[in-house]
Amino acid sequence: MVKAKQHHTTLSGGKTVKTIRSALFNPDFPVGHFLDPSEQEQLVAALVYYEMLKMDNTRMLPLASGGKTDIYVSIRESRNHAEAVAFLSDRYAMAMRRLKVNGIADVPLAVSNLSGSIQERLGIPAITIREQAKQGRATQGLIIGTTKPGEIIGLYDDVITDGESKVVPYRALTAKGLLPYLIVMVDRQQGWREKFAKLGIAMPVWAGTDLHTVRRHAIQTFGLMERCDPEMEQKNPFIVALDGMPWEKAQPLMDILRPTGAIFKMNNLLHNQERSHLVRDVHTYGRSMIDFKASDTPDTIYNTCMEYRKDPPWAVTVHANAGGEAVRAAVRAFEGTPTKVLVITALTSVTNDECKTIYHRIRSTEVKILAEIGIIAGCHGFVCSGNEVKELSKSYPGKEFVVPGTRSLGAEVHDQKNVVSHKDALANGATKLVAGRQFTKAPDPIVELKRVMTDELNIKL
Repeated sequence: MVKAKQHHTTLSGGKTVKTIRSALFNPDFPVGHFLDPSEQEQLVAALVYYEMLKMDNTRMLPLASGGKTDIYVSIRESRNHAEAVAFLSDRYAMAMRRLKVNGIADVPLAVSNLSGSIQERLGIPAITIREQAKQGRATQGLIIGTTKPGEIIGLYDDVITDGESKVVPYRALTAKGLLPYLIVMVDRQQGWREKFAKLGIAMPVWAGTDLHTVRRHAIQTFGLMERCDPEMEQKNPFIVALDGMPWEKAQPLMDILRPTGAIFKMNNLLHNQERSHLVRDVHTYGRSMIDFKASDTPDTIYNTCMEYRKDPPWAVTVHANAGGEAVRAAVRAFEGTPTKVLVITALTSVTNDECKTIYHRIRSTEVKILAEIGIIAGCHGFVCSGNEVKELSKSYPGKEFVVPGTRSLGAEVHDQKNVVSHKDALANGATKLVAGRQFTKAPDPIVELKRVMTDELNIKL
């Protein structure tokens, strides 16, 4: 028998498991958002309707942290709408009720006007945290209100950005022996986790939604903002490779590069089980290239491609050596959508000698054979090296020609074996250029991408 006070127990095989009693009476702090997807959409609608959301396609809205943004959430504007106060109070109260807090406290001053309404809904005490302690009065200190050590306090605010404004309230509460849970309506996902870790702040945070979701609804659901100037999307030849990046790293990078009109290429991100609508989410920032390099039976490739029809990507990749029927299956799956099926000829990481070993032909000959398989199957274009694009573009005019691993002169080539410059690739017939680390690792990715477009490729922005 497992002792009731244990949180975990060890099985005979050495595996540690959580006990039933622990899961029932001592549950983990909730993960995810406290609003479900439809409620998050409703929240964005309310923020717009009650004038609590500012939007700017030029990304010049100032943040308290000193940065600029395209979206600014200002719940303090709820003071102008009694209905907004009720709407927000209902949602804050719902989250606090689930967390079983003993009292509430706001982070001054954005949401201070909601405290009475939330307190009324919950029937629990509310305390006030001063920004500075008052000396020489009966109520000295930072906290106004009666508390007991060990109580859980629902500390709430409109958003969390870098977390700086939460430090003083957290320390004031913990100094009194209280346990603060932070509830915010929007997580701006801009560094608070790192700051909390650096400062030793162990405060659970629960958000109703995140900035990405607010932006997605503003752009895709309600059409209130542009993803990017359509002319820029036509001008920009670059596909930015997000290889090896988790969503948490890729999303802010895509947001930075959104005004450039770049396409974003994904491979390992496709296996992120927490992103069930990955392509839809990426389309908030730009077009997508699903680089799954399909090489399987026709039925399997068809079924895989069908999973992407709901949010059609700009392109998918299929290995020509899977055979014409496999390529044709991908083309059939995307009929009626704008998605391009791009055939991979020979990987740019494969040398001429390796081609001889694998295919028993020199690389240039094998590329022609694989390209012809794609053409017969109805593909829309090719993924090929910069050394082969010139001949292919002459043989198959009007197709899309994507050249991976292009570089500025002098840049590192990494694992690519058939590398050309951005300028040479375009001159030889490439229609799109895949580049990753030159932009993703740059100190300022958008500055570097625009520099290459203007200085190296003579594209007028």
